[in-house]
Amino acid sequence: MFKYIALLITFFSFAQNQQYHIVYDYTLNSKDIGLITNLKSYLTGDGKTSIYEEDFMKSKSQTAADNSFSIPTKNNPAFFKEIHSKIVTYNDHIQMKFFDVKDNLPSFDWEITSETKNILGYTCQKAILRFRGRDYTVYFTTDIPYSDGPWKFSGLPGMILEATSDDEAAAYSMIAEKVELKETTNSIQNPYLKSNSITYQNYLDKYKVKYDESRSRMDTNGYSRGMNKGAKEVYITY
Repeated sequence: MFKYIALLITFFSFAQNQQYHIVYDYTLNSKDIGLITNLKSYLTGDGKTSIYEEDFMKSKSQTAADNSFSIPTKNNPAFFKEIHSKIVTYNDHIQMKFFDVKDNLPSFDWEITSETKNILGYTCQKAILRFRGRDYTVYFTTDIPYSDGPWKFSGLPGMILEATSDDEAAAYSMIAEKVELKETTNSIQNPYLKSNSITYQNYLDKYKVKYDESRSRMDTNGYSRGMNKGAKEVYITY
């Protein structure tokens, strides 16, 4: 009997794993065009893989189902993160032509400070980062012991519950407003498993070609209508 119970406990411990589901309030202020966008974004993961989705289509705003966070739609930006391998795959576009991009991330050079704040009852510590042309400030908590966070972020000794960036071009904020931790038998599915992805460098090269083409075009008043140099990441440095 004891052996049977032990086998059951072993089975369920392997069959179930803990997942985290975090809802962020996401705000983007595009200062160059005077547009402010506010929406919800969702992070679902298990410490090994995760999916982060920015709900521009508002497809989940009215959904209360427990598994709604982990189902990315084709119309929303979704980032599939292989945390230990530091690989993020996502969909992005250049002048409305879309690409699946596989990004082999460098190690984030976080600078952890002693400053703390409370977010949703969690004591969070401040960390700062310079990454691909932008400065970021985040707050993470070791009370949620997973090295993950919104967007491409990871590499801290805990979960990122707030991330912000602000410069002359744009301001971003991703602030957690709900955290759930639960046991589940579901695994995180990679929506890009069968896609023909390109590398981040390949995407960057394509972007630079279109950027140069756009800068060379002039409107009827003689002004250039060029593309942006980037968003969360600065693609163009000249």
